[in-house]
Amino acid sequence: MRDIEADDYSSVIMEWIESSPERLLNSPRLDKFQKADMSNTSFQDISARLGYPYLYCHHGNCEHIIVLTDLRLFSSHDIQDKNRYPLLTSYWKLPRKRCCVCEEFTAMWTTVDDQMAAETPAFFCTTCFKMLHYTIDGKKVTDFQAYPFFDELSTLLESAATTSKQI
Repeated sequence: MRDIEADDYSSVIMEWIESSPERLLNSPRLDKFQKADMSNTSFQDISARLGYPYLYCHHGNCEHIIVLTDLRLFSSHDIQDKNRYPLLTSYWKLPRKRCCVCEEFTAMWTTVDDQMAAETPAFFCTTCFKMLHYTIDGKKVTDFQAYPFFDELSTLLESAATTSKQI
């Protein structure tokens, strides 16, 4: 059940879409974005493309990439308990890209032309990236170009590692 105090992460995206009629004309698929109460939504309510990555975000910073790889008709040979679906058939097995500073957390940022880094591109967890590149009041310490970094495993492990560290 959704907490009434919980943040609505979709509101920023929906407001961005609705803020520009030109954006909708140039990208007609944006008009198809919908928002729904997750406690009343199941996989059968969602239209999805096979092989296309979808983002599931909760708790503000815990992100999961979901890729539907197989779709078929339900048969008598399948598990009959609908509560056991969707089935997890695989998970990412490659090593994650770690932060070049702490070497503990997953890289969430990459920089180029960065005087604070030993190599380019360099990869940082969010904590090390902010501490190394910005002052307490949010000003850049030096010139660099930064981009959010994504590898399929990073979004699954970053929140778990940070949470266990805080406990």
